[in-house]
Amino acid sequence: MNYFSLDNRKEEDILREVKKLANSYLPEWRYEVDDREDPGAVLVKIFAEMYGGILDRLNEVPERFYYEYLNILGVEESQPVAAEGLVYFGVPELVEDLVRVPENTLLYINNDDEHIVYETTQAIDAASNELKNVFYVSPGDNRIESLDFNEPESFFVKGKHENIQKHKFTIFQNEIFNLSGKAEFILSVVAATEHIKNEVLSHLTDKEHVRWFYKTEDGEEEIKDPEIGSGNIILKKKTDKAIIANDDGSYSLSCEMTGRWGNFHLDGMKVSGSSVEKIHADELYNGEFPITRGSGGYCFGRIPAPYEEFYIKCDSAFNKKGAEINLVFDLDIITYSAFDNTGIQYNYGENIIDKNAAVALKTDNVYVNEVVWEYFNGTGWNYLEAKGTKNPFSGQNDGALEVRFIIPEDIEETEINSRIGYYLRARVVSVENAYSARPVWLLPFVKDVTINWHYSSYIIPQEFEIENNAEKENIRDWDGKSAVRLDIYSDIESQVPAIYMCFERPLQGLPFSMMFDLENNSMLNEQLRYEIWTGKRFDLVHVIDNTDNLEHSGPVYFYFNLPSEEGRFFGKTGYWLKLSAGQKPLKSVNFCPLVKNIFMNVTKVIQRRHAEEEVFSNDSYDKNKKIYLLNKPVLDLEVWVNESDSIKTETVNELEKNHPELIRKEENEDGEISYWIKWKRVRESDTIGENDRIYRLDPYSAEITFGDGKYGKIVPEGFENIRVSYNYGGGVQGNAGIDVDTNFLIPVPRIDTIFNITPKGGGMGQAGKERLLNYGKYRIRHQNRAVGINDYDNMIYEHFGNISHVKSFDGIDCDGRKATGYVTVVISGMLDESDNTDKELCSKVKNFLSERSDCTMISSGRLNVIAAIQIEISADVSVVINNPEEAAATQQKIKDTIKLLIDEKWASREIGDQIRINEVYKSLKAIRNIKTIRKIIFEGSWYENGRRMIAPIEADTEFMFAIVKSGEHRVTIEI
Repeated sequence: MNYFSLDNRKEEDILREVKKLANSYLPEWRYEVDDREDPGAVLVKIFAEMYGGILDRLNEVPERFYYEYLNILGVEESQPVAAEGLVYFGVPELVEDLVRVPENTLLYINNDDEHIVYETTQAIDAASNELKNVFYVSPGDNRIESLDFNEPESFFVKGKHENIQKHKFTIFQNEIFNLSGKAEFILSVVAATEHIKNEVLSHLTDKEHVRWFYKTEDGEEEIKDPEIGSGNIILKKKTDKAIIANDDGSYSLSCEMTGRWGNFHLDGMKVSGSSVEKIHADELYNGEFPITRGSGGYCFGRIPAPYEEFYIKCDSAFNKKGAEINLVFDLDIITYSAFDNTGIQYNYGENIIDKNAAVALKTDNVYVNEVVWEYFNGTGWNYLEAKGTKNPFSGQNDGALEVRFIIPEDIEETEINSRIGYYLRARVVSVENAYSARPVWLLPFVKDVTINWHYSSYIIPQEFEIENNAEKENIRDWDGKSAVRLDIYSDIESQVPAIYMCFERPLQGLPFSMMFDLENNSMLNEQLRYEIWTGKRFDLVHVIDNTDNLEHSGPVYFYFNLPSEEGRFFGKTGYWLKLSAGQKPLKSVNFCPLVKNIFMNVTKVIQRRHAEEEVFSNDSYDKNKKIYLLNKPVLDLEVWVNESDSIKTETVNELEKNHPELIRKEENEDGEISYWIKWKRVRESDTIGENDRIYRLDPYSAEITFGDGKYGKIVPEGFENIRVSYNYGGGVQGNAGIDVDTNFLIPVPRIDTIFNITPKGGGMGQAGKERLLNYGKYRIRHQNRAVGINDYDNMIYEHFGNISHVKSFDGIDCDGRKATGYVTVVISGMLDESDNTDKELCSKVKNFLSERSDCTMISSGRLNVIAAIQIEISADVSVVINNPEEAAATQQKIKDTIKLLIDEKWASREIGDQIRINEVYKSLKAIRNIKTIRKIIFEGSWYENGRRMIAPIEADTEFMFAIVKSGEHRVTIEI
């Protein structure tokens, strides 16, 4: 006869437990186990002997009695579970229509030359639609981020990307803003009313929330302290840094605004300005000869002549079309004579020359008598009207040498002496006394030319660029007269933080599927809202959410009953879907969804098949009638029995009124009415009355057993009066990795690609006697209610055969911190690569525990179920060996030993207590050829919030929620 050990404790175990309890409850009692003079110790010894005897007798219970005992407790063989996974269906890009993938579409994988068949659980409309852009938008924070999914992205919380939200406008004016040196800009605001104008002036000079700046070689340079003067904005450029051109050669001034101001706009803006200090000419030339500023040079050479030219180059002043220019010359007149005029001269016209009548020699001043000022207009040099000292070169002027011009509108750059720029020139028209025999040259010698410029009227900018909400708008060719709308500041229309997704094609389908692949188990307090852009607003979309509000990975099925229209947001044009979760952004990244990727055209597949309905007859009054289905194991089924001949009218009325789902009324061609009643499946331990419509099912043998009249109703007699519809499948053979090829059993036209998004996992067959015996005995203690911390583990192990590890932590939250009243359950599934499978399993386990735990703990969110962190452990080992000829074999033996230790011995222990570094030395010392172990370094790597973490593994290293697997090992052999 076989016996089963219910309790393995011995007498010494009981004594140890009593001592432990005594220390807690009676610390003043100095209890020692073998103290024969202590009456209490003697009584404990007697108790332990008696209790040990009871345990010995209890452990002699026959095994069959124990199984019956488990049946009374309701412990049964676990039900078959079908493996599940997510599969993507690809549609060719050229196909613009939707492609229907029906529910129960059959797929298969090859497993040892056997087809393992799966079917889809949800019909979808697959499309060749592409997700082009994803944005996180938080209006309250004035923030927009463009998400790229190179790493897991945070939804509904500030992420790691640049804030592309800007409220900025730029004025392009190539004449005024192309300058160096200090200057003053005057901006004239055009608005519909004086009130709007004053409001705009106030906003645009708000020093705390406005930044005016321009582009320099060193980056952006800010103009500080904007002012209001005479109804205009006055900006003072107080540095000598030159404003440099943009990439397209234009020059601009920008204004960036922060804060929340609502919406406001202008009807236009004009620009004026002036230089604040003198600008030095860029270059000076006498014809083809350069004149160095400071050292100086002759404007027209040493012998001025008509058509001699003096060029002045100043790109930051002469480019300002319409501006008034003041030229101020630092110029000296150098006197020069080519002969000696110090002697005397006689009157050679007399017959007799009287030496006493000699007179002094007479000379002639030769100077530039007239010049003309010219500019280049693209085709030639044109006359330029000058005011002030029109000819500062003659040496005949008193006072300041200033020339004033209005820069013509058609001035253009030209090339002088291989230097391109804006030039003015003075050309000699005439030279006084040019042919004198005794000339004294008055030569203009210039050391510097300084320039001032200013505008006496306002100039129309060439272009405005406005940037709001990551959208740019460019306005060109304004005539300066009509009103042009400049939306200087525009808020995001919605004030709710949201994820905006832009698609290439219209969103349609009943349903359209989108799968969110999550890195973590998030905790969103608010229900997600999904909305599509319908042309004027975002409208709510009905969805079936298999992610449980983005708590874990899974597909969301969208039912688009409204037409999706093209829209433009954040600088992108497309078809838009918006996700929002509450009125405020999340406070912490720990609670937000971390999304690794988003896939379209994804649906769940499950390893099962629909069986054809089977029909059975009951020809006699048959107690405990048994019927056997053709396919097994059975996953789920419905049993309907025709009770037309025996059912009472009041029973029919009661069922039709209160339980219409349990009765079907059928009428044949002759008008005869049949009543089919749905019977209920029960377990062995359920309480059953003699008239209850019940049956029992053994899913592995496909046996259905009905009642005997005492425990359940006997099936009435009838021909083909029992109908059974069911699915079959399940078991561990359905578990498959993500790389296993999946194909159509019956092809779906226009679907050209199938690949697995997740592994197919969770499949489970018979758990076997060992699991029942190990965990069924705890049923009498917990009675399917989680009271003690061990109850969580035992219930999960009993009910979930597809879980490899469970560890429950009392007073610890999901981040591993101490938290009174919290329970965190950590689990891992049976299948490798089962990241997504574990997350779905976490959701199922949490739902299971929610029905069996303290309701206040559930409502307050203090029960957490999370997936274990899988740490990949790699070793770096250096050893000295005895026999060099066995070096390669020893090296491989070390790697195999470490891998076996990690993947089998360590991985078999409970979560958080798997790593034992001291075991490594013991295992390696057992290898015969190793003489000395020089070095052992262990390193663990894992993923946390989407980032790969690396840490050394040492003797005192603790990983509370961890399980381990072997990584890559490096072994160095020394001889």
